[in-house]
Amino acid sequence: MSESLRVLGVVGSPTAGGRTDAAVRLVVREACRRGGVEGNVVLLDGKVLDTPDSRRAEVRVGATRELLDAFERADMVVLGTPVYRATFSSSMKQCLDLVPRGGYDGDAAPLRAKPVVVVATGSLPQHFLATDALVGILVNFFAAWVVPPAVYAHAADFDKGGQVTGESPRRTATKAAAALVSLAEARSEVPNLSLPEPQL
Repeated sequence: MSESLRVLGVVGSPTAGGRTDAAVRLVVREACRRGGVEGNVVLLDGKVLDTPDSRRAEVRVGATRELLDAFERADMVVLGTPVYRATFSSSMKQCLDLVPRGGYDGDAAPLRAKPVVVVATGSLPQHFLATDALVGILVNFFAAWVVPPAVYAHAADFDKGGQVTGESPRRTATKAAAALVSLAEARSEVPNLSLPEPQL
């Protein structure tokens, strides 16, 4: 492809530089290694985002406008969240509540038919099932193409420096990133990949 593809990583964690940050950056780096891909990571930590309400997306300003613009520019997205009480973080919930899907909340639909990888971190191996709720929202509400399975890393998958060293999450991250880029490339070549619409 002549133009670079853009991958956006969004870290939905209250702690910048933590495990979720490291896991998201791993997938973004793997995507950029495919060639012709530019990466950008946005940390929700410290961002003063609007409270989700009935206002349309195009009237948003400030940090919220910057976040929505980043989603718009991206050709593919990596969404990362720590697992809290068997589900994704409130930071990620607020972020997605602000993202339009077309229709009543504005003309933009930045996640519609866009390739997405879900990344999650937790304390125990069994918490990987918590990603199901986020995947369901992305598929049914936003009509995104979600690459299976989610990249999940638990406490034992990180070294003392906070980097992902576990074989399973690293292998999954590499494969997910390759599929992510392939889907993004295919969207420009196969018009039908842009047809999915959310449940309305």
